[in-house]
Amino acid sequence: MTALRPLVLTIVLLVSATAATLAAERSVDKRAIDFAVNNGLAAMYHEIGHLFIDQYELPVLGARTEDAADTIATLLLLAEETPQADAVLRDTVDGWLLDNPRLDRGGFERWEFYGRYLLDIQRAYGIVCLMVGKDFDKYRDVARTVSMDTERAHECATDYDLAERSLRKVLIGHEKVGARAGPGVVVTYDEAGGSLRDVAEYVRASTLLEAAAKRIEDGFMLDRVVKFRALSCDEANAFYVEDLNEIQFCYEYAAYFYDLKAKALQSAAEPGDKGDSKN
Repeated sequence: MTALRPLVLTIVLLVSATAATLAAERSVDKRAIDFAVNNGLAAMYHEIGHLFIDQYELPVLGARTEDAADTIATLLLLAEETPQADAVLRDTVDGWLLDNPRLDRGGFERWEFYGRYLLDIQRAYGIVCLMVGKDFDKYRDVARTVSMDTERAHECATDYDLAERSLRKVLIGHEKVGARAGPGVVVTYDEAGGSLRDVAEYVRASTLLEAAAKRIEDGFMLDRVVKFRALSCDEANAFYVEDLNEIQFCYEYAAYFYDLKAKALQSAAEPGDKGDSKN
């Protein structure tokens, strides 16, 4: 999957510099900014997975579409094989664990079992399984941190091999060869007001959308023009809107994960209070 490799390195280097600059200018925590941007990057990859499934009519057998998009996103990140991509993967695992509703409610809601998505904690373990499946020695610390059974962690090599081989096969014919021109990606940022104004600036300055768009344009042949749009959605989420050929990244998503990390860091720093931090 060498054609999938350059994207994350470009993004995270820009994000790291941006976070340092903005954190120095304002009373914000660079660690929380990095965490929010890394989880935002994972969300973009997830939606790119939906984009691929739609435009390339990829088969989804034995799994929900959301599971397949998670797998595509994780494989795209693992293909980078860089420390920066590892940080994105690790923060995404932490993000799902910190976001696990059971932590706040003390139990699950019935809808969580019949919904379109796996439970947040299952999504975290799915990522970890692909990580240790690709390289057990490199990622065994992640599996240990989330208390994954060692026997299961070794079994994940089969899961990773099947997933990686399957994605590589279905993307044959969709990768751009040479200088062939094709439909591109249009990036736009909506204005945001109130408490989201600074968040919108962080998202824009991180150039996540531009870097993701460039990699798709450079590496893949799209069937039609796609729009990457950052906006306020009144919810912490990201979407692939098939009818609009548009991936929407919500400013609220970045704000939510910033607050989630900031809260965990604060709890960990309080004497005698371990909080719910996973770090």
